[in-house]
Amino acid sequence: MTQLQTSLDDDLSDTRLLSCRVLGQLFTHAGRDVDQHRLHAVYPHLLKRLDDSSDDVRLAAADTFSAYLHCFHDNYDATLYRAHLDAIYHGLLVHLDDQHSNIQRSILGSLIHSSPPAKVCSVAPELVPLVFRGLYSVLCVALWLSGRALDLRFTGRGFNSWPVCFHVT
Repeated sequence: MTQLQTSLDDDLSDTRLLSCRVLGQLFTHAGRDVDQHRLHAVYPHLLKRLDDSSDDVRLAAADTFSAYLHCFHDNYDATLYRAHLDAIYHGLLVHLDDQHSNIQRSILGSLIHSSPPAKVCSVAPELVPLVFRGLYSVLCVALWLSGRALDLRFTGRGFNSWPVCFHVT
């Protein structure tokens, strides 16, 4: 996995593209057998590829996150690794306003179908100001509603901070 991580930063866009695709296949097939420390080591490189100059690389990186987020075990200690989760989800959230709708949809799908899905609630407080500033509000509301559909419990400044018009009863 170290070689793939290194090749994500290669000068050739084709190498970066293939690296994203191979990592996506690795995460899809290895699933929860991937060591959590390796997962923590690779996400900064994948997040960087979401800002790549090549649209194909950006889309491949976005698609890779879908498989990546399914590699976390159900007993993953979200409290202990909160900084990693925050960096991942906040990094993905920024790309909901990408200029290409394919990338937006891929990121939204990754966030909605992340495993376990309860991690979506860690981004709920970040969605509120974005909706009110008019940034990708449809995608933010879709993400929030997916959390409600999964019966997530938003606490603190999360669910309670949503305006009444967004509350689902």
